[in-house]
Amino acid sequence: MKKIWMVSKRNMQYVLRKMRQIKKRTLFVYVCLSLIISVLPVFVSLIQKDIVDYLVDCSSGGAKQWYKFGRYCIVMGILLLALAMCEVWVQYINNVSSLRYKRVGMLENVDKMAALKMEQLENPKVHFLFDLSCEEPNVNPLSIIRPALKILATVIMAASYYVILLQLNIVIAILPIVIAIPLVKIGNKKEFYEYQSKYDSEIMDLNRRISYFSSIVKEPLYAKDNTIYNVGSYFLKKRESYKNEIISKKMRFIRKIVGITILVSFITLLTQYGVYLLLGIKVLHKSITLGSLNLYFNAFTVILLSLNQVIDNASYINAQVGLEDAKEEFMRLPVIDMSSTNHSRTGRCKHKISFENVSFAYPGTDKNIIENLSLSIDEEDVVALIGENGSGKSTLIKLLIGQYEPQSGTIMIDGVDIAEYSSKELASIYGVMFQNVAHVAISIREFVSLSQEAVDEKRFYEALEKAGCETIVENAVAHSETKMGLSLDYENAKEFSGGEWQRFAMARLFYASPDVFVMDEPTASLDAEAEYHFFENLNLVGKQHQIIMVSHRLSIARLSTKVVFFGKDGITIDTHNNLMNKVPSYRAMYEMQRSLYFDAEG
Repeated sequence: MKKIWMVSKRNMQYVLRKMRQIKKRTLFVYVCLSLIISVLPVFVSLIQKDIVDYLVDCSSGGAKQWYKFGRYCIVMGILLLALAMCEVWVQYINNVSSLRYKRVGMLENVDKMAALKMEQLENPKVHFLFDLSCEEPNVNPLSIIRPALKILATVIMAASYYVILLQLNIVIAILPIVIAIPLVKIGNKKEFYEYQSKYDSEIMDLNRRISYFSSIVKEPLYAKDNTIYNVGSYFLKKRESYKNEIISKKMRFIRKIVGITILVSFITLLTQYGVYLLLGIKVLHKSITLGSLNLYFNAFTVILLSLNQVIDNASYINAQVGLEDAKEEFMRLPVIDMSSTNHSRTGRCKHKISFENVSFAYPGTDKNIIENLSLSIDEEDVVALIGENGSGKSTLIKLLIGQYEPQSGTIMIDGVDIAEYSSKELASIYGVMFQNVAHVAISIREFVSLSQEAVDEKRFYEALEKAGCETIVENAVAHSETKMGLSLDYENAKEFSGGEWQRFAMARLFYASPDVFVMDEPTASLDAEAEYHFFENLNLVGKQHQIIMVSHRLSIARLSTKVVFFGKDGITIDTHNNLMNKVPSYRAMYEMQRSLYFDAEG
């Protein structure tokens, strides 16, 4: 009994929290309409009894009072019309308000997702929590208020019919309550299985995979691969395999749900026909009239079905509480701090950056990918991060710009712990160009000035020129207003090559003009001429900005004042010349790359 009370109390608190999310006026109208809808059917049933009794009396030779019959019909018509209007109004509120609440709720969830730190975005559990946060009960409070009010309305309607039923027989009146006791447990089981069939983590993950492989075949980016390798067919086969798996998992729940539904229906029908037989015998013995039979049987049926509805709705609310727990967990996740700090600067400058005994391991792993690293980057340094794939270069970049927090050690900027800088301040210090440029279907102008509200025309075209993009823009169908990619638009749009995307990303970096240029494989997709111009401009950039680059091309190391080499034996920091003399693995890597360019010609 204590457990039932605790569950009921928790569910009531859950409903009240949802009610506070709804406008008071909307809630008041919704509650009033729900109560009216619950009471009107009782009056309709009473009028129906009078009509049936009048018709039976007339058929037995009684006086035909047509005005009386007409009055009954008019009253019942008014009641039915009022009932229909109230139900239409409720549906209108459901549809219109739910759209508004869904929009607000979805925007809240997406805004939260966009503000999460990198370590959260790379955690699969966070994406699962996001999916749960976007489910109907979490974005539309009416989806919980609706069943709660149905419970209230159903209880009022059932109580009204119960008063009528008590006039007939106390045993028949108690019967629905006796039947309800086992149905409560059965109903909770059914709702639990329905909840699991929707929100089971494996099922939701399979749904994500199905959506992904369904959408990928439509992407213009994969059109070339599709025409050559028929990857569309392969992706659709993968989608089909996930579909079969999800059907198999859902069928386990469906079989249980169907079994419970059949059992409940059997109990309900058996009880209804038993009561109807008993009432029929009473009519034959003239204990009650035919109209009373109709009224009492209708009252018994409504009470029985109402109990089922109360159980279903209460079980539904009970099951949805878990969704709110998931949303609250999602909303508690740490976000990027975009507020201002006390480290504001009057003008652009270079910085003293240092790593002091920094160690880092990815969440869920025990192995440090960065181990006890100490590194100093002076104001005039051009730093190259060199090493094999997966050695930790990009991880160091993410630590440098504040996307990750080290497990131990400190990262300092101008003697201040990086943790004391807001993300807004870090964004003004660091400008980052990642190797894999995100392809976004917006205009060139929007892409280059992504973080700016108003575009500075002079700075915009200077950035294009520095990045070698001016010819690309001039030849584009709508120049700087050309949409980048064909994902959303075909008019005034163009699909750009990987090298062109990388140039535009570089232009965005020049437009932002940060203190420190952080570049991950800046020449990976560039042709020989573009790479030559990049190196030609590197010294010019280095006079105004600090430069930190990740690259596999050791030619960059020769232009750097400091090289951070990620070797098999750990991280070594020195100049290019010193590393060539002291670190055999570095020298071997350099000589191997050099031979690719020169030995073939020699």
